[in-house]
This record gives sequence, C-alpha cells and structure tokens, in this order.
Amino acid sequence: MTVEAIGVVDAIQSSLRSEVIATKPIQADFESLIINKVDNINESLAAADKVLQDLALNKPVNAHDVMLAMQQAKSDLRMAVEVRNKLLEGYQEIMRMQV
Repeated sequence: MTVEAIGVVDAIQSSLRSEVIATKPIQADFESLIINKVDNINESLAAADKVLQDLALNKPVNAHDVMLAMQQAKSDLRMAVEVRNKLLEGYQEIMRMQV
C-alpha cells in the first residue's frame, strides 16, 4: 500500500508543481504552502514505508508504531486527494461560467 501511495503522491506532487508554475502570477505564498504540504505527505508515506520495511526485516519495531505510521500516511494521502478533488471541482466550475 505504501509503495503505491508514494507513487500517487509523486504524481500529485508533479501535477501540482506544474499547475502552480503555470499559474505563477496568483500568489507565491499559496505555491509554497502547497509544495510544503505535498512534501510533508511524501515524508509521512516514506516514514510509514520505512517502519513497515523494518518490521518485515524483523528489526526491533513496535507493531503499534507501525500501525500509527500507516494510519497517519493513509489519512494524509486521503486529505491530499480530497483537497485535489475540491480544487479541480472549483476549477471546473469556474471554467463553466459564462463571461
């Protein structure tokens, strides 16, 4: 789950960066906010993957910590997907407006 999720986050991150670069005149603070949040999500997924690998390699890892890291990564990814969906809905609504 986490390896696939990291791929999804990378795709979202590259998509967001290209969209943010395309709309540069809007506001630089929004760009940095989005990039920071995507980086945080990526770090969360990488941490969950690392803990899961440590567990698979029979290193001393608490199962509770593994589950917490996995749930945190899962909730972060779901939040990112929902934010992306809302942004796309807003963009589509603006595009449907007649000028």
